[in-house]
Amino acid sequence: MSNTTFGGRTTVEAIQRHLMHFVPTDADSDASRFEDLAALFEQAAAAGTPIREIVGRNPVKFAEAFARNYTDGGYVPARARKRLTDAIERAAG
Repeated sequence: MSNTTFGGRTTVEAIQRHLMHFVPTDADSDASRFEDLAALFEQAAAAGTPIREIVGRNPVKFAEAFARNYTDGGYVPARARKRLTDAIERAAG
């Protein structure tokens, strides 16, 4: 993924870290969730879409809803949720 001026790389890396708390049921789902996430943000960067239009005001809710497309669930500690929220705040400016 290319480095973007809208904080996309920081955002994707933060969401990827958060998604590591969710274990997909198979290896194909595991690989495709990260490919899909990168594609989403690459398209957003190309269109000049602000981060908040993608993840909304609650990046944890976004990431966990995204993860549910690939797995039934996972345990995410409170500090990991805060880390994701803080990373998106920095990236969004």
